Amino acid sequence: EPDVSEVTSESEGSSDSDSGEGEWCSSVRSVACPRYRDDKHPCGPRFFVGDKTPSGIFSELWPRHIFKRLVGYTEANAASRGVALGLDEAELRRFLGVWFKMDFVLKPSLAAYWSTDDSRLSYTPRFGAMMGRDRFLSFMKYLVFHNPAKRAKPDDKLHRIKWLLSHVTDSWSA
Repeated sequence: EPDVSEVTSESEGSSDSDSGEGEWCSSVRSVACPRYRDDKHPCGPRFFVGDKTPSGIFSELWPRHIFKRLVGYTEANAASRGVALGLDEAELRRFLGVWFKMDFVLKPSLAAYWSTDDSRLSYTPRFGAMMGRDRFLSFMKYLVFHNPAKRAKPDDKLHRIKWLLSHVTDSWSA
């Protein structure tokens, strides 16, 4: 059974008037934060992180065979609808890079990421340089994480991503 112990702030009993922060933060300091420790089941990556770059760590977590599988599934999904995408692993990596970067650069709409109006303060030309808008949208439309030819059991709600979850679990469990 994991040990969950409470950790409180060292300055819990100190006066807030000395720091100038006022009464509003006194309740914040008294909130106990759980500390998770489990010596039997340590969590974290199963590979040595060391001095790897962020892209090196990403490559460890998302190796080539994951991208090969996603490319195959996405191509099969597009082909079943009469579309030839011509997707390869490098382009899928760029697509995911653009998709992940959207979390850091928030825009009011999807089209705003590819705006060419350089007079606006929110102009970001890197998105268009990485991948065209129409190409990005076509990947969004056909990207799947499962084999579209396989029928799933109705009671298996995670069938589409089960293989990916297994990979992530194996990568992060000791």
